[in-house]
Amino acid sequence: MDMPIRSPKHQVEDLSINEFKRLLPREWVYRVKDNDYGIDGEVEVFDKNNRATGLMFFVQLKATDSIDQKVQTRVQLDNSTINYFAFLELPVLIVRYIEESKTIYFKWSH
Repeated sequence: MDMPIRSPKHQVEDLSINEFKRLLPREWVYRVKDNDYGIDGEVEVFDKNNRATGLMFFVQLKATDSIDQKVQTRVQLDNSTINYFAFLELPVLIVRYIEESKTIYFKWSH
């Protein structure tokens, strides 16, 4: 019987979200963004006393299950996405998740 298949791409994307959220301080909030146009989520920062700080940033997650190191260490963004990031009012953190090593790298977009 033919049934739907959950793609490996979707699986590694979900892993990347879970691993990224695991690294955030427990006071912080991660919100998934629907209708992804280069922004996968938003983080709101709370202090150690659980009070809102007013600080927020967007997150672009890029996950890979490749075992090729050249692929693992490279993130490609379209020029339109880079232009979009430049016009946003909040900073964007680009996050690379590598499934093979369960490693996360990140860099601010600017």
